[in-house]
Amino acid sequence: LPSKEREEAMSVSRRQFILGAAACACVSVAGCIGNPAAIVDAGADRSMPVPAELSKPGSQVKIRLPGQSEPILVWRTEIGFNGTSLRCTHCLSEVKYRFEEAHIVCMYRGCRYAPDGTVLTGPTKRPLKTYLVDLQGDRLRILG
Repeated sequence: LPSKEREEAMSVSRRQFILGAAACACVSVAGCIGNPAAIVDAGADRSMPVPAELSKPGSQVKIRLPGQSEPILVWRTEIGFNGTSLRCTHCLSEVKYRFEEAHIVCMYRGCRYAPDGTVLTGPTKRPLKTYLVDLQGDRLRILG
């Protein structure tokens, strides 16, 4: 290749390399700090059979709702089910419910939220969005 074409090809290669490396780093970091809970799809009416993954208190799943780009977090308590948005309002990392401490924690920055979404500690000032999770027979329905 002539010198100029070779330079252009190399600069594109560098750009692609940098973008590819950045994408790999993001995926790697997100994989390390994501909530490993199973993902379940809700039906058009925002309901589904109670997932097997929610069989005991403290268990949690991510539920994809129709028309929403992000899943929500749903967990089982001793007396029912609760739900909040899945992303920390400070850094957008996934949150996880900690049954033993009865709070929600950001997997990356350590922001802590009460089950009702209010901020307990951390740099965030904004609460998580909450969802009413209603048990109707053997089905869960997400309201809100």
